[in-house]
Amino acid sequence: MNTVITIASSTAAQFAVSAAMAIADAPFAELENQSRDLSAMVAYGVLTKPEAVDVAYKAALAALGPGMVRYYGADAIQEIIAAGFEMPKPKPVKPRRYYTSESTEAAFWYVVGLNDEVYLTRWLADHPQDALHLKTLLEDRCRPKNS
Repeated sequence: MNTVITIASSTAAQFAVSAAMAIADAPFAELENQSRDLSAMVAYGVLTKPEAVDVAYKAALAALGPGMVRYYGADAIQEIIAAGFEMPKPKPVKPRRYYTSESTEAAFWYVVGLNDEVYLTRWLADHPQDALHLKTLLEDRCRPKNS
């Protein structure tokens, strides 16, 4: 018996087809794995949680067929899906400290070599994250050395 599946977005539809094909090969273990993958997509903002749960359930219906769903019960299928969504939240990643790249420093020295203060000022304004470090490099180079 064919099941009619209606899913709101085309992205969700693509995920549903992909999940259904995988679930058909190894129904219950793969349903949980697909649910984990869909949960990750929720974490990254690709799908909303209701969309992802709908995708998992409709993919299970399409892969298992209504007969198996009735045999095991919708609650059993939903428990398997829920298990896939019970992932620990990822730990926030500490942002790395920003460093000026070597190519930016080389470009800076090229611009300094042009001896055009207006252009240098504009160039530094286009590189706000690097400006303080680059100005420090310039000051260090221009500072008289005590011999």
